[in-house]
Amino acid sequence: MPIKIDHKGNVMFPKVAILLLSIWLFLVNGNLDQRILSGVYLHGAMILVLTGFLVLFLFDRFDIPLPMAFFPVFFLYMYFVSLFNGGDIYAIAKVLVFFVVVLIASYCASRMSVEVFLKTLVITLFTLSFVNFTVIIAIPEIGVDVGFFEGDWKGVYDQKNSLGRLASLLTIASFLLFLLSKDFGVRLYSFLFTVAAVLFTYHSGSRTALASAVIVAVLIVGFCFLMYVYSRPIKDKKLFTSILMAEAALCLFFVLSSIYVVDLHTSYDGISVMGHFVSLTGRLTIWDFALENLSGINAWLGYGLDNFWTFERFSTIGPMQGMGDFYPHDSHSGYIDILIQGGWLAAFAYFCFVLFIIYLFFYGGLSPQVKLCAFGFFALFFFSNLTESYVTKSTNIVNFLFVYAVGLCLFNSVQMRGRRVLKLRGYVAVKNMRLFGSK
Repeated sequence: MPIKIDHKGNVMFPKVAILLLSIWLFLVNGNLDQRILSGVYLHGAMILVLTGFLVLFLFDRFDIPLPMAFFPVFFLYMYFVSLFNGGDIYAIAKVLVFFVVVLIASYCASRMSVEVFLKTLVITLFTLSFVNFTVIIAIPEIGVDVGFFEGDWKGVYDQKNSLGRLASLLTIASFLLFLLSKDFGVRLYSFLFTVAAVLFTYHSGSRTALASAVIVAVLIVGFCFLMYVYSRPIKDKKLFTSILMAEAALCLFFVLSSIYVVDLHTSYDGISVMGHFVSLTGRLTIWDFALENLSGINAWLGYGLDNFWTFERFSTIGPMQGMGDFYPHDSHSGYIDILIQGGWLAAFAYFCFVLFIIYLFFYGGLSPQVKLCAFGFFALFFFSNLTESYVTKSTNIVNFLFVYAVGLCLFNSVQMRGRRVLKLRGYVAVKNMRLFGSK
């Protein structure tokens, strides 16, 4: 599909945005190995790209649905809570960065077609995967992990999970592009990229990334089947839906009823699912520790933005049972992090916002292409946040894709189309309005 063009035919700015978006996606997948690039330079590069987008916004025109303001307000709330709990005042930088990220996601949803966005995402992730593969082969002392995870691939990153996330994202994005594109050449390279990405995910040794890729792909196939079924002249769709939901609930009940915790308070904890052990490598212990310390006013308001998993906090409340001197940087679960950083108040607000987006998704009259793309990114986000923490990350690629998918639903739903929209008009756009007499 072509790039979306405004009524002045100005196609230059979206092309600049595609270039900036490619660089941005290249940078935000995870922390790099210090021997490749230090965190200072990585963050500096991110700031340059964000600045480039801000300059672009000064010259181009696009709209932002007002509900998108929920994201920066959500971060701002947690920032004020952190100040109340003695947090770092300079954490406001994270709020400002996330505000720009929301603008970028809104711009992409507004000014690029779904296929153009997916092509940019797939080509960028594949290029980054090729760079990682080159490092793994040519410089194994950097690209291959040692110690506890010896032999697993990590590429240019500081840990294998970042490479696993990259491969998982490439798997899902390539699969979505394969399903959505009508061009044979695009579908061919998308299929080949999907196969390569699955193999890459496996060799990273990241079980959570591999599980995310496979389960989300299966969910996408299931959703495609449902869209096909509902597009046919079925006499009683309500009965079909009821039977489908009953079967899904029954399967879920049998799976959940078979789960029990194994080796809690160790770094080898996990769960047993229908007799099969699923390792969570200490995550259950981390979640248990976080929830144990969620009490009093903190249970309602949280500890604030990035204000719980700190050395100062551990010096006050003590270490985690069975984990020695290990201190995580987050909860390794986006849902636990919402509770820890924002409390039940933030969790309730986030839940209501998600319900609103789900309503638009099902009843907003979205096109099949938009609906399938949004579903893929929603499934990735909600499933990944079970075992990783992305909700409160300002520059994380998974959170960015979720915000983009939300923007797609808001821009394309009949309820929001042309209503409750903040219109941003840059210098060139305003100049064109004056020349052509637009309002």
